Amino acid sequence: EPAPAIIQPPAAATPGVPATPAAPRPAAPSPPAEALPTAKLSFAVLGNCRPGLVGGCSPVLQRIATTLGQQRPDLVLGTGDYIEGSLDPTALERQYQWLFYALAPLQDWGQVPVAFAPGGREIKGSAANARLFARYFGGLYYSFDRGAAHFIVLNTEVPGQEQRIMGDQWWWLVSDLYQALGSRFIFVVMNRPLFPVASMRGQSLDRYPQYRDTLHRLFRDYRVSAVFAGAEALYDYQERDGVHYFITGGAGAPLDTTAPTPAYHHYLWVSCTERGFTVEVKPVG
Repeated sequence: EPAPAIIQPPAAATPGVPATPAAPRPAAPSPPAEALPTAKLSFAVLGNCRPGLVGGCSPVLQRIATTLGQQRPDLVLGTGDYIEGSLDPTALERQYQWLFYALAPLQDWGQVPVAFAPGGREIKGSAANARLFARYFGGLYYSFDRGAAHFIVLNTEVPGQEQRIMGDQWWWLVSDLYQALGSRFIFVVMNRPLFPVASMRGQSLDRYPQYRDTLHRLFRDYRVSAVFAGAEALYDYQERDGVHYFITGGAGAPLDTTAPTPAYHHYLWVSCTERGFTVEVKPVG
């Protein structure tokens, strides 16, 4: 199981200068949860930071990365759709270069690990794209512990299994949740939401209600604390059977005009203590 990667921007990652993004270095393994005296932990969640048709990188993402670099969360989770995506290897590499350039301020004050779930824009149904994503970000689905929290990164973009958690990944997830039963918190991050509210309705896990509902029951039965998804460029919160579902897709992409309430650029800040966890929405101007 890979640890969260520490993204290292390419040395020559400046506008107009070609470069090959450096592969992220694995983060140092975290101490076991029982070795920590408290459940105190803070992390950020962001997603959908693709720049749109203008290309390059999103200035909103750069502002978020600068802010988080100063705040020094314990880690940053990503809900997918960080780039526009392409089936052309050269174009895809270039887009990742811009992404790493935008994320560079995150590491200005010290190393901040990231755990990014793959999105539809990154994979586009391509096994080659999936391999490249795994090379840069350490894996396509995996889990790890930070303090008293257990984190699960899921892949809703397995070629041929899009919009579902099934097959090998499903059985891995069942086993992983069983082993995580002693964790104080369980957080899941993924791209397509179980319960979309706007433009991705019918293109997310709701496309296959039987698979979606079975996944929700699994989260409920194993007492998952929260599920963070993206895909839609907006913010939404729902609570279902004690599971807290968040859609956070406001890290720089063009905002979703079909949102039930006005969408705005943002990221989430999650704080965990012995008493529980809180999720703050941080608007970005």
